[in-house]
Amino acid sequence: MKKNGFTLIEILVVIAIFAIISGFATVNLLRLQTKTSVNTIAKTLVSDIKSQQIKAMMGTDNSAEGIHFSSNSYTLFAGSSYNPADANNFTVTLDQNLIFSQDTFPGQNIIFSKVSGEVSGFANGQNSIVIVHSVSSQSASISINRLGAVTLQ
Repeated sequence: MKKNGFTLIEILVVIAIFAIISGFATVNLLRLQTKTSVNTIAKTLVSDIKSQQIKAMMGTDNSAEGIHFSSNSYTLFAGSSYNPADANNFTVTLDQNLIFSQDTFPGQNIIFSKVSGEVSGFANGQNSIVIVHSVSSQSASISINRLGAVTLQ
């Protein structure tokens, strides 16, 4: 006698195969999301660094321009020093699980000189910062030279 349909074992094997494939897909999507998050904030920071340099060169606020770094945010400011009480500061907060690591800038600041746009107080070895995803350890490194040219790695 011929029976139509699937046995319980056949159905369980198909479900197990589907579960394994779904697991791999989920892990790969989470890794991609983490990498994208790190790269996006790194590119945004590079853009903000260049914007502050251009503002200093143009004399938009008639002063130097700078960026101050803390562990999970950075602040764009006008002037030759960072004043946390200044109402004109603009703070960018990093996504959850992203932090700044290995900040080697003097005083956690990058300051661009008025008109020239050069990095004020530049010193070799004190010109980089790393953005790290605290869970996956995915990272992006940003360094800047004396003239303000930015390198993203």
